[in-house]
Amino acid sequence: PDGLMLEAPVPLAPETTLHLHLLLGGERADVDARVCGCVPRAHGRRRTWGVGVQFEDLKPAARERLDRALRPWRKGRA
Repeated sequence: PDGLMLEAPVPLAPETTLHLHLLLGGERADVDARVCGCVPRAHGRRRTWGVGVQFEDLKPAARERLDRALRPWRKGRA
């Protein structure tokens, strides 16, 4: 709930700040996130980058929608 892994076409430097537009529970949430790590990923001949980001200052309403969206996934993993 504090971040996510996204796929990027280019590597992103750690500590870079990104401004993301997420769709949470059918509503848009604008979120700032900090790049924590970046690793190369190969998909056949295509190369992409797995970028781990941590949310910064996620507003309470967006956090609540994110928690609701993750509930079914958490139940399946328990």
